[in-house]
Amino acid sequence: MKYDVFISYSRRDYDEVCALVKKLQERIPTLSCFFDVKDIEVAEKFDDKIVSSIDDAKYVVFALSKNSMQSTWTKTEIAYAQNTGKKIIPVLLGGSKLEKGWFLFKFGRTDCIDSTNPIQVDKLVNNLSRWTSKDILPPIDESVDNSELKRKYLYPIVATLIALVSVIVNIDTIKDWLGITPAFVENAVDLGLRTGTLWGKCNLGALNEHETGNFYIWGGVTPVRQQPSPSKELQAIEKIIGTDYDVAFKTLGDKWKLPSEEQMLELINECKWEWQEEYSGYRVIGPNGNYIFLPAAGCVMGKSIHYDNERGYYWTGESNLQDLTRAKELLFWKNTWGPNSGAKNVGRTIRPVYKN
Repeated sequence: MKYDVFISYSRRDYDEVCALVKKLQERIPTLSCFFDVKDIEVAEKFDDKIVSSIDDAKYVVFALSKNSMQSTWTKTEIAYAQNTGKKIIPVLLGGSKLEKGWFLFKFGRTDCIDSTNPIQVDKLVNNLSRWTSKDILPPIDESVDNSELKRKYLYPIVATLIALVSVIVNIDTIKDWLGITPAFVENAVDLGLRTGTLWGKCNLGALNEHETGNFYIWGGVTPVRQQPSPSKELQAIEKIIGTDYDVAFKTLGDKWKLPSEEQMLELINECKWEWQEEYSGYRVIGPNGNYIFLPAAGCVMGKSIHYDNERGYYWTGESNLQDLTRAKELLFWKNTWGPNSGAKNVGRTIRPVYKN
């Protein structure tokens, strides 16, 4: 049987972990978890079943506590999961503290989800929903104003549809028909930069600053969920800003574009960068005190998203002239940020810029 998530935990924490799993499955009803050892049939060899269940799971949630840190069995599960390339999601159980020892040695750069922090639990739910392609909308309460729900859940879907169809239909016609203006059009942020460039408040395909948005290959105008083969056509192009290969230009109109290398370097060199642990990303503060938030969304390689909540990759519209198979980008992780170049057929996020 295939599982979305394998739960690694100490039996001493059963009640608390059971409550966590129940909360996740209430929020994502289709989420399948291997959790309770009671599911193992008597005839099955225990360790063989655990190994096969980890193999059959997409992700491993490690319920981190003093008990699980002292458990040889959970350490063995996590070591096996790591050695087989599974993404491990540490969740710090209530009342536990992250102490020096085995976990920090193995996973010191991996963010932990605090199970007592509702914002971080929301992030876990949203990520699991996105990773397993199960975008669950909350029930609509007709007795309350649903504008916030529309903004948070409906508009990101609409923004993605706009990106998909705008390559063949006039974008202004679509916006007029829908009767909405996406937040990234309304909220160009003036950071007080030398060139006068205004930066989008959120990623392309997102409707608030903390959402990941969509992933695009360099020169691609439709979102990707897996890595395509390299395009010889795109590899021969030096610059796509303001062209039909510029998804910001195609989606948002002629005032919005992919950033240039100069604009990205200006953002790097003229702004103050503050890592936000709670949301896994950087608050980038301009000379005038205004800021934008850049989520550490990761990138699409192969058939999945890698380094999400750990690293951010943001395209510019310019190639690396020394190697046209690669394009200039912003790369960051905790305590590190700067210019880089990446393979054009890897899916990255995009933060558009607006120029008056």
